[in-house]
Amino acid sequence: MPLRYLGVDGIFGALAAGYAAGWSYRFFQQHPLPIRVPEAVPDGVKGTFRALVPGTVVLLVASLVSAGINAFDAGGLVDVLGTFVQVPLQRFVDTPLVGAIIFGLAPLLFWGGMHGPGIIGAFTDPLLTANALQNQQILDLGEQLAGNPMAHIVTQQIGVYATMGGCGLGLGFLVAVFVGARSKQLRSILGLGGIPALFNINEPIIFGAPIVCNPYFLVPFAAAPVAVFLLTYAAIASGFMMPFSAIQVPWCMPPVISGFLLAGARGACVQLAGILLATAIYLPFVIAQDRAYQKEERTEGEGQK
Repeated sequence: MPLRYLGVDGIFGALAAGYAAGWSYRFFQQHPLPIRVPEAVPDGVKGTFRALVPGTVVLLVASLVSAGINAFDAGGLVDVLGTFVQVPLQRFVDTPLVGAIIFGLAPLLFWGGMHGPGIIGAFTDPLLTANALQNQQILDLGEQLAGNPMAHIVTQQIGVYATMGGCGLGLGFLVAVFVGARSKQLRSILGLGGIPALFNINEPIIFGAPIVCNPYFLVPFAAAPVAVFLLTYAAIASGFMMPFSAIQVPWCMPPVISGFLLAGARGACVQLAGILLATAIYLPFVIAQDRAYQKEERTEGEGQK
């Protein structure tokens, strides 16, 4: 097997083959063929026979598919999947519209109580990682990423900008609270979630404010990441920042520092601009929620008197 399949060229083929084999094996385990084994046979031996049929079917089907592709001199199953599936999907996610959907849908799911990044990332992370690895291949060949039509803009690293402070761009929310909130409930979030948000951990914010299922924050929670993604996309497309290579930073690296490590001073500047943009988006909604909380606090105070 060519060693290049261990890199970006084999990502989608490995996923597809693994899913197909796993699904087929599971199907035949749940719908076993009527092979009768005497009762006296030990359970361990029976288990071997139960696994023999699905395992044989999976190998047989894989061999037939491989033989069919080789008959047409198509280069192999992984090459076929890469050419007709992986490459088009990589180009598909490498657009501002699809990128905006990716970074907007994840917080929408989180707002509804589901772990959006985990759900969306299961589908998009392999493609975004492949985009970054292809950019690295361009650099390894001695070519430049800037202005290169084969370079990808939307890669896994762009999430470092669109999720500063966690999903929904929690840092923008915290700065908006610091600037515009006066209620005890929202101000307490600064102490509860401020430090974790610097390391991109936003559960104290999401469940403490709360943001989950809170109609006040539905729009900014989804709109802020999309706006900052588009800002970052524009910065790369215009040449202000270079497209990202395969260089990674830990997900818990604080913003501005992470931008500097990825793209130098310009990367840090784009992150600062993104935080200010997210703050401007959150601020009117934070003020509206703050007024409601202040009213509740005054009512509770009068009731205690």
